[in-house]
Amino acid sequence: MLQIEDHRKARYRNEKEEAAAPVVLVQPHQYKSTENITGWKVLGTGKLDVAPEKYYADYTAPDKVTEETREYVEISLKNVVNSQHPDRAGTSGQVITRTRIPLKVEDFNLYVNGAKMDVQYAYATVGAGFIRIQGMQDPNHTFELSISAGSKGTYGYGMAGESGKAIIYNSFVSGRPSRITTKQDCNTNQYIFSGGSVTISELDVAGGIAAGSFTATTWWPDVSNPSVCQYHEQKLSGDFRITIL
Repeated sequence: MLQIEDHRKARYRNEKEEAAAPVVLVQPHQYKSTENITGWKVLGTGKLDVAPEKYYADYTAPDKVTEETREYVEISLKNVVNSQHPDRAGTSGQVITRTRIPLKVEDFNLYVNGAKMDVQYAYATVGAGFIRIQGMQDPNHTFELSISAGSKGTYGYGMAGESGKAIIYNSFVSGRPSRITTKQDCNTNQYIFSGGSVTISELDVAGGIAAGSFTATTWWPDVSNPSVCQYHEQKLSGDFRITIL
């Protein structure tokens, strides 16, 4: 949602004062009145849905972004400043304000046993000592890749939270067992970890982009016969370039 701030301030010099003093150019009751808002505009690509109240709007980016660009959304207000002195509040001038919206190239390709899966709403979160990548394969099936590290590099698989290691979960909302990159040996109960690795090739926190690739094997127990220690497995591979939230 794009919305004009309640206190847009400018500074002017009063002849009787030595220092500049702040003055509110646009009062909330002015920009929340349809009488003062003359229009919204997208300068670039995308779609703008203006609310009936007219003082806020939702911007929707194009379905496919093929190159990184900066789009702008513009709103015009009339009779909110002095036309002769636009740095002062008044009832004769016009204000045009713009919000910059960066569009980034994003993609997430996931292959399960060689078949391409559709992953939606993919994003990354990055913090002190962790990188987490999440997405939805369908409304009941999630994908999560977690790395206990906070920088670019190549990581093997291990236990959840193990420093310098990664783990992948394919989880089901319906309660079916998760498919993960860890299982226990049926004879020794020792943990076995997937081969393959995760590579984080780009991690631009300031620019909001994470990119990389991965290969892995995930397992899940055969619940049809709980008395028998048996696992199913699937091969995963993929690459991504997604937004860091």
